Amino acid sequence: MNKISRFVSFVFYLFWICLLPILIAFFSAKNKQAGSISPDAALYQTLIFAAAACIVLLPLYRSYRSGRYSNAYFIDNDSIPTHKKAVWSIICLGLLFLIGTYGHQVLERMFGIPPQELQNQQAIIEWVHSLPGALVLTHVVLVAPMAEEWLFRGILLNIFDDALQTFAGRFTAVALSALIFGFMHSLYDWPALAIYGAMGAVLCTAYLHLRDIRCNIAIHMANNAVAISSIYYGLNLN
Repeated sequence: MNKISRFVSFVFYLFWICLLPILIAFFSAKNKQAGSISPDAALYQTLIFAAAACIVLLPLYRSYRSGRYSNAYFIDNDSIPTHKKAVWSIICLGLLFLIGTYGHQVLERMFGIPPQELQNQQAIIEWVHSLPGALVLTHVVLVAPMAEEWLFRGILLNIFDDALQTFAGRFTAVALSALIFGFMHSLYDWPALAIYGAMGAVLCTAYLHLRDIRCNIAIHMANNAVAISSIYYGLNLN
């Protein structure tokens, strides 16, 4: 598969994974209109979402898997010791926590940008109120991390081929992956672009360093699990 076909595949799946947020928005609007989430609605919406998630994830995974060793950079990933992967995964997870916790403060001190609620976080809070809990947790903790890691790290970085063997190539890969990842989570919200872009850079660096997408997925899942738990905890306190 040449670079052009890989890029076309990436763009296709970039839009493909948007099917799930569209479905979530539809269910959210439907439940808001109804004024509540009935047990029947919670059950069928969760089941429909689970089926849709499988439909979205399976071809995405196949595309990632078919090209994961087409780039020589990732062929020797098994040579990296498990304990090293574990240690660096914990370090990267800690960096994500720091960015999520103190990112706004850094932006305020460096650029005078006042703290504000991130659009992505606002959307998740809205989902918590308007969607079945099982659906929200499944998407945030399981589905989104797998889809985003296979796409923004697995598929995207294979476009670079042998360029990843050089520092300039790896730097470009990190910058591009971080930028696209940031835009997907922020749109026109520039503080969110900076924060999620930094998170994307950490995740991309982790993949380039550990060369194992499973580590990335685990880091991403753990980060999202803590984030959604803090949202539920905060809402319960209120």
